[in-house]
Amino acid sequence: TALVTVGSTETDGTDAVTWRSADATTWERMQGDDLAGPLDQDMAGVTVGDDVIVAVGATNLGGGLDAAAWTSADAGAWGRSAHNEGIFGGDQAQRMADVTSIGGLVVAVGWSGSSPDSRDAAAWVADQAGGSARSRL
Repeated sequence: TALVTVGSTETDGTDAVTWRSADATTWERMQGDDLAGPLDQDMAGVTVGDDVIVAVGATNLGGGLDAAAWTSADAGAWGRSAHNEGIFGGDQAQRMADVTSIGGLVVAVGWSGSSPDSRDAAAWVADQAGGSARSRL
């Protein structure tokens, strides 16, 4: 797969959605349980890392908006990373807005805050060994 893009759809709540294309002319919409569900989730950014495609966004797990990440080997089947409150959650809302990869690291940026007027920039970093951290900027 040469190209991957992500977003969300609002049919019955908000669900994450991905498309893939080999030629940028014909696109295939991908579906899966980790992209939809009873609560809202959306994807905002995607990057191709070392042997993995990573998409980021947010999900509402019932207690508020938390940052979220999904991975795929082929842009076809996606799995959402297990929720870790210390990384993806917190007292306020969190959202990953974009992501890039470099040198074996995946770096996502977004925000943390209770309202648009009180949001702080945030960054999340994950390595290939599975270690991750979040920082307020």
